[in-house]
Amino acid sequence: MIDVVFEGGAMTNASQVEKLLRSIESGLGKSNLFVVVCDDPKLRESVIQSYEEALQAVSSLEVDCCRSAIDLIHPNLKDTLSILLNTQSSSQFQRVATIVGVDELLTLRLDGEVSPQDQFFASVKWLKWPMVGLEMPIVLWVSSEVAAGLAQEAQDFWSGRSGVFEFKPSPIAAVEQELRQTIEDCERSLRLVAWSETLEFAGRLRELATFYEAMEWGEKAVPLYERVLAMYGSALGDRHPDTVQVAELLAEWYELTGRYGLALPLYVQSVEMARSVPGGGELALATALNRLAYLHRLMGDLTLALPLYQEALSLRRSVLGDDDEVTATSANNLAGCHLAMGNYALALPLYEEALVVFDVVLGRLHSRTQVVRRNLLVLRSRLER
Repeated sequence: MIDVVFEGGAMTNASQVEKLLRSIESGLGKSNLFVVVCDDPKLRESVIQSYEEALQAVSSLEVDCCRSAIDLIHPNLKDTLSILLNTQSSSQFQRVATIVGVDELLTLRLDGEVSPQDQFFASVKWLKWPMVGLEMPIVLWVSSEVAAGLAQEAQDFWSGRSGVFEFKPSPIAAVEQELRQTIEDCERSLRLVAWSETLEFAGRLRELATFYEAMEWGEKAVPLYERVLAMYGSALGDRHPDTVQVAELLAEWYELTGRYGLALPLYVQSVEMARSVPGGGELALATALNRLAYLHRLMGDLTLALPLYQEALSLRRSVLGDDDEVTATSANNLAGCHLAMGNYALALPLYEEALVVFDVVLGRLHSRTQVVRRNLLVLRSRLER
C-alpha cells in the first residue's frame, strides 16, 4: 500500500515532536542539551518512542538511541553522563541520549539532609554546555516543577541549553464535559422552538452537528448535515457558499465511513463550484481536484484519478512554484497514482522532486518526508525486479 501525503494542520504536541526531531537531527555529533518539560508519564513515553523510532528509521543517519535514568538516591547528572561515555557504541553510530527519572526525585528534606531534588540542582549548577567529550545530543526530561527550579537554581546550566520543548496532555475530560453540556442545551432549544423550516433553525442544526463532530459522534452528525444541506439547497441554492461548505463536510463523512457513492456527486459539485469562481480560485480548485482524485483512488478508478491529480499539480506549480510544500504534496500523490498504475518511469521523478522539497522545507525526520521516502523505496524496489 502506497502512502499518500495528506494536507492539513497538526496538533500542538505533534508539531513539538517534529521540532524536537529537527533539533536532534541538526545536533547529531555535537554536544547539545535539549530540555523537555512534561508532567504526564504516558505522554512522555509516547514522545520518546516517537523520536527514537523516527531517528532509527532513517538508515543514512546511523543513530544509536540510548536511555539512562538518574539515580534517585544520589542524583548527579555528570555521573549519569559519564556512564554513557564509558559505554560508547561502535564509532560508526551517532548517539542520542535520553535522560529520565528527574521528575521522580523527592523534594522532602529528612533530618536536615539535602533533598534528592536539591542534590540534582547542585549537580548541574556549574555544568556548562557544550560539554567537552560529550559529542551527542542529550534529551533531558523534567517536570514543570523541576524546570522552574533549574531556571532559578542553576542559571548557567539553564542558559546553556540548546532548546526547551514542552508537552501538555490535552484537557479532554474538561472539554468533553463542556461539549456535552452545550449539546444538551442545543438539543433542548431545538425541541422547544417552532421554526423548524427556517434558515435560523438550519443554522442551529448545523451548530449541533458541529458539536457532535467534535465528540466524534459521526452517526449523529451525518443526518443533521443531510437535513441542513437539503434546507440550504432549497432556500439558498446549490451554489451558495453555505450550501457548498455543508456539502463538503457531508462528503468527508461519507468518505470516512466508506459511502463513496454518496460522497462522489458532492465532490464533483465542489469541483464544478471551484471552476466557476472567476480568477484567483486556482488553489481552491486544486484542493477540490485533489479530494475528488483521492476518492476515485479509494473507489479503484485510477484512470479517473490520474488527470485530476495532474491538473491539481499543474495549478499548484503555476501559483506556488516547484519548491513549495503543497506542490510537493501534489507531486507525491500524482506519483502514487502512477505507481499504482504501473507507470514506474513517470512516478520516479515526481517522488524524487517531492523528497528534495520535503528534505529542505520540513527536514529528513518529518513524518511527511518519511512517507515520501518510503514511497520512493517501494518504487525503486519494483524497478530493480
